[in-house]
Amino acid sequence: VRQLDQKSRYNHGQRKQGRIVSSEVLLKTGLALATAADKASTPLKAAKSLRDGAMIALLATMPMRRRAFVELALGSSFQVISKGIQVLLSEEMTKNGRPWEAPVPDILHPILFRYVNEVRPWFLSRGEQFHDVLWVGNRGAPYKNADYFGRRIREITERQINIRVSPTF
Repeated sequence: VRQLDQKSRYNHGQRKQGRIVSSEVLLKTGLALATAADKASTPLKAAKSLRDGAMIALLATMPMRRRAFVELALGSSFQVISKGIQVLLSEEMTKNGRPWEAPVPDILHPILFRYVNEVRPWFLSRGEQFHDVLWVGNRGAPYKNADYFGRRIREITERQINIRVSPTF
């Protein structure tokens, strides 16, 4: 049985070969996508580019479960404070049932500040939405479905780096 388990692990690794991407590549991809917003041909394309880049970059630096990422909320689990930005996950939002908190790396502050202060409110106004969920769709509705969010991340990464990266943390 032990040999079978080792073989099973080996095959699992083979299956993922060529699909594993370093967090550095994902961070650079997210930052590039976010900064490309300034060159977009329409306001909607610019907003989507910044939002999608911010999501990829944050996931690259702070991997968390899809559900927790989708449920981040301004003022509670995602706090913009004078010294920067913090992510605070309650025990219900973590796999191990323990609360978790960490500062967002400084390199992400400019794009996240811009998303929170400009892009997110613009999306909210398009759909006449009012809520505190951080990640919103094109009409301001929250990304409530973690499966949809997972598909969205796979589509973005495939388009940007030709590899479908799944946020299945």
